[in-house]
Amino acid sequence: MLDRVYNIKYFHYQELDSTNQKIYQLAIENADDWSVVWCDRQIHGRGYGLNHWISEPYQNATFSFLLRKPFEAEKDLPILNMWISLKIVEFLTKWQIQAHVKWPNDIWVGRKKISGILIQNKLTGSRVKFTIIGIGINLNQIEFNGISATSIQLENPAVHIVPQEFIKNIMEFFYDEFITFTPMNYDKISQAYNANLLRINQISVFEKEGKKFMGIIRKVTQNGEIIIETENGSLNAFKHKEISLIH
Repeated sequence: MLDRVYNIKYFHYQELDSTNQKIYQLAIENADDWSVVWCDRQIHGRGYGLNHWISEPYQNATFSFLLRKPFEAEKDLPILNMWISLKIVEFLTKWQIQAHVKWPNDIWVGRKKISGILIQNKLTGSRVKFTIIGIGINLNQIEFNGISATSIQLENPAVHIVPQEFIKNIMEFFYDEFITFTPMNYDKISQAYNANLLRINQISVFEKEGKKFMGIIRKVTQNGEIIIETENGSLNAFKHKEISLIH
């Protein structure tokens, strides 16, 4: 049986400000589809907004990869976010880790974060010229200085993971599974995302414009909006960055 051929190109750096920033530069310089940038030490890893991804050097997976696909921004990108989140949750089961997605795309184990995702797009009108998917996954780190975070090793102490091998394995997993990312599967992806959503159908605390309120997550729509039932029984839709889940 012939070995599977993966058309994935890896670019390794000992230290970077941000893997997303570096691969964006390479994308502008016409890097190929499925190019991957990863580093041993990321100094200014970014999350959404002003958030930063804090990662101990040489202990975790910090990488970004490039997709050159004919996505339509409004139709495809919210589902892509769901798909990537779900695939990370699925991949973590290899280490007996039961994770969930904290809307929109943080990956949590119980009350602790194990992975973050940052998706950026270069648009031409409503069409996507290219997409960058940045991922940080805590592998071997065991100290987080009071931050609510965990790692594969903390959840499964019997394992110690080599970051380079982990990145290669998860990228090949994404590559193999990408065949499932088709419009005919969007309903299925959306349903699976909601089934794996942290605190769905539970009373939770949210914050909007500095004010906290109680509500229940009922679902996330295919356009990425979260539907929350408030205390008066009404259903309200919120876009990403309009609201945050506190606990």
